[in-house]
Amino acid sequence: VNLSGNERRKRILKIYNKYHDNIKTTIKRDHITTLISLHSFNPVFKNNKRNIHFGILSNQDRRLSNYLITEMKRREIKVGDNEPYEGNLIGDTMYKHGLKNNLHHTLIEIRNDLLSSPTKVHRVSALLKDVINNSINRI
Repeated sequence: VNLSGNERRKRILKIYNKYHDNIKTTIKRDHITTLISLHSFNPVFKNNKRNIHFGILSNQDRRLSNYLITEMKRREIKVGDNEPYEGNLIGDTMYKHGLKNNLHHTLIEIRNDLLSSPTKVHRVSALLKDVINNSINRI
């Protein structure tokens, strides 16, 4: 998309800044101590099959991420460490609100085909609930 400088600034103000302001307010108001971001990824990228079911993305604070990876491997789940993407992105939610506030934080990527029906969504949700709870309890 070819945005003008004015349109870009307007979007940053109305969308990006508002999004991050809401997260910041919620963390303070609700005394949040753990931040988890959920995303999904395509099973195929540039004609190559991605051979993981979940990706755990982290920056230099790996406290929660390491527990999640260990818990998934214990269950013999195919999990990537900073796959399928790099997790150390300056300015993203984990950086701005997790790392900068010393909150336990991670980003979990879920392969899209594992979310392709209500039954699959329920299965993944139940699995993640257990994995996340077990991991947080180990911190």
